[in-house]
Amino acid sequence: AIDKNVQNEIISNMKSVFIYKISGTMFSATDNIIISTIVGTAAVGLYSNYLMLSNKLLLIEQIVFSALTASIGNIIVKETAFKRLQIFKAMQSASFIFCGIISCAFCVMVNDLIYVWIGEEFILSSFTVAAITINTYLACVLQPLWIYRDATGIYMKTKYIMLIGAILNIVLSIILGIVMGITGVILASAIARLSTYFCYEPKLLFKEYFETGAKEYFIGFLKNVLLVI
Repeated sequence: AIDKNVQNEIISNMKSVFIYKISGTMFSATDNIIISTIVGTAAVGLYSNYLMLSNKLLLIEQIVFSALTASIGNIIVKETAFKRLQIFKAMQSASFIFCGIISCAFCVMVNDLIYVWIGEEFILSSFTVAAITINTYLACVLQPLWIYRDATGIYMKTKYIMLIGAILNIVLSIILGIVMGITGVILASAIARLSTYFCYEPKLLFKEYFETGAKEYFIGFLKNVLLVI
């Protein structure tokens, strides 16, 4: 029989993962519903074409980084805080380079690709494309952080910030969607991410597993954003 304390810990972790996964689904699945309600069903179709292309680009990095999760878990257990940090920095640097390339390429070329692929009537405005690019960049550049989150299992301490972010995303999507249309709904996701778990998760990870502050991480992120711009 399983020890009662172990059983309770397993159940608690499962609940945390469930909340985290539900929150993540709310982040990604509510945009289309809100766009359909506020802007129209046709706008969802236009956005889906761009989202599909964006997701295909992100899939490349996700395949590479997800394969490293088990190795990162082993490093977390066996290596020192300094070694963990050095490996994280190496992954983050590679991610910055890759994400900068695909984000710039997506922003510059996606409308031309849509034009050749399905026609001019399916092209979205440059402002909307910029909003999609921002979301693509964030989803890409945060992969190393998410891999370490999965490897360390910090769901217990981050589940509610993710839930708050998902709720904030819905509220902002409705408000900005009414004001700015489809562009506002897309931008709301980026704002919700940046103002919630992007600010919280790195601090927690650096404090508990790297035994240092996350200031260097945020400075590096800002420098990379300015370089891409």
